[in-house]
Amino acid sequence: MTDRPRAIRLINGRIYRHAGELDPADTLVTENGVVRFVGARADAPAADVTIDLRGTIVMPGLTDAHIHLFGLANERLQVAFDPTAV
Repeated sequence: MTDRPRAIRLINGRIYRHAGELDPADTLVTENGVVRFVGARADAPAADVTIDLRGTIVMPGLTDAHIHLFGLANERLQVAFDPTAV
């Protein structure tokens, strides 16, 4: 038997649900190793342990981890100069 907490709440992070997300959540709660909540801290359920991520990033597991992640990061660094964006 282990002393693992049943529920863990990760707060104060940038929690991405998918690679294209522009407004990440700040809180994630797991229960028995399964993600049960992703959203705003004010709406998060209580947990046995709370961990402050101090602004770090949480993202889904990468199963095809080649250039797509780099491409997404590079795209977000670009500035649009087309007529509708300026």
